[in-house]
Amino acid sequence: MRRKNPYYGEPITAISATVIGLGVLAGSLGFGTGLSLGTYLNIRETINEIQNYDGLASTLKTSIDGLRAGELTYEDVRMRPTLMINAPVSARQAYLQAGWYTMQAASRAEGEARSALLNAAETFWDDSESASKDILEVTSPKIHEPLQAAILLLQPFGENFQSEITMLYANTSVVRISDQSSFEKENFDPAKYVKEAIKDTGKDVFLPFEIAGGLFTGKKPFGMSMFKWNAIRYSIYGGVGLALTGYVLSIGKPYIELIQKRR
Repeated sequence: MRRKNPYYGEPITAISATVIGLGVLAGSLGFGTGLSLGTYLNIRETINEIQNYDGLASTLKTSIDGLRAGELTYEDVRMRPTLMINAPVSARQAYLQAGWYTMQAASRAEGEARSALLNAAETFWDDSESASKDILEVTSPKIHEPLQAAILLLQPFGENFQSEITMLYANTSVVRISDQSSFEKENFDPAKYVKEAIKDTGKDVFLPFEIAGGLFTGKKPFGMSMFKWNAIRYSIYGGVGLALTGYVLSIGKPYIELIQKRR
């Protein structure tokens, strides 16, 4: 079926119609993908600032090295960031907590005990570097094993490190982990914000499809001025025309050159 092209006064062929449709579809998919990816990256960056695992890991390593070198004392490392107080929901958070409380205990130990605890804290830190930040099931061994390992390490010292042991025990609570997991899924899940962004801009996402339909029916997309509609559709007609012209010329170029040589 051939339709009249209102811009050139020539029919729109099946080929040009296909090119237009594919171009608009690609634009729509690109817009939607770009929106989703851009929103995800922006939200992920904001969440990383709130849950600063990398900064916390760097602080833990610096504290271990400073205590080992005798440059820091317990007063310098007694701080407990929110990530170290909340029940862990990921393997990386669990390893960091195990390392953090072991490091704090080491800051109050002496002699061989101090050295052994610092070595253990560094091992937990090292394991955290390759551990995932993904939210796990509340009973996952990847959460519980690092905490239990730190507890077993500190228990022989009796009451000396009761504060650290108490915090580690508290964070093995399935109820606490479940509550924290629910909170983070509700507030720190990028997918949630992507869905909301797409919903809020739904009309923009489907606009290319409205334009595609309008190219053949002449119907202006809802809410768009006639001036803007004409500018868009004539630009598309012109772009497709130029593209097809270029394609035809590229195919016919060898034959044109051959004819010119024969002349």
